[in-house]
Amino acid sequence: MPKPLTKLSTQLTHGQVSYSLWDTALTPGQTVVITDTGQRQCGVCGKATHRLMDGSCPRCFMTSPWHSPCIIRPELCEGHLGKGRDPVWEAQHHHQPHVAYLALSGGIKVGVTRFTQVPTRWMDQGATEACVLAVFPNRYLAGVMECLLKTILSDRTSWQKMLKGVPVNESLAGQYQAVWEWLDDTWKPYQHPFNPTSLLYPVIQFPHKIQSLKLNGEGDQITGTLMGIKGQYLILDGGRVFNVRRYAGVVCEGHFGGI
Repeated sequence: MPKPLTKLSTQLTHGQVSYSLWDTALTPGQTVVITDTGQRQCGVCGKATHRLMDGSCPRCFMTSPWHSPCIIRPELCEGHLGKGRDPVWEAQHHHQPHVAYLALSGGIKVGVTRFTQVPTRWMDQGATEACVLAVFPNRYLAGVMECLLKTILSDRTSWQKMLKGVPVNESLAGQYQAVWEWLDDTWKPYQHPFNPTSLLYPVIQFPHKIQSLKLNGEGDQITGTLMGIKGQYLILDGGRVFNVRRYAGVVCEGHFGGI
């Protein structure tokens, strides 16, 4: 039965990341066939749509709190002030403990996520090691710290390096120490002790060269042997990769064969 694509579900067990899509476990060695039906479904309201914007119909993209500007730019969040597109939603999701973190994902990056999204956020980004820098009572303060740290660190995942499994010759512990030496004392009350998490991904072969696959309409198909999963990407044979989350809301038929 056709279903809309969603982001891959993740689980961390003793440092090993596992994945599933549509409640089906994904394992390297499987045969993958994903076929675009041409239909599109909004991830917020669930209605059919002719156009998707970040997984949602245009109306929900412009009005839903799931697509508020502060999702991308947390320093703009007003949830702690009782404001936002939906103040009740903001209170439940953004006026909650948030963290600023460091992650090794093709290089060291800084980021922000809700406290309850650790370590899910790191798995979604394909980080091999990550740590919490600081814990804040709301999204806004975490965003302010991220904004400050973006003057000395990247806030982007180097996705091609991440997928190629390129070793990162940078020390997370060293960067954690350097950050706290650089920040002024007003941030010290929020500091979280250094306690890194290591993550291993189910990959049997990393690609040397990468070809990004797309679904553009009815009949388009992603097919091949699954060589691994990392971040939100399926790594197929021949160096081909498919970003599942990017196509959230695209209704597809899927088949995942046995090993």
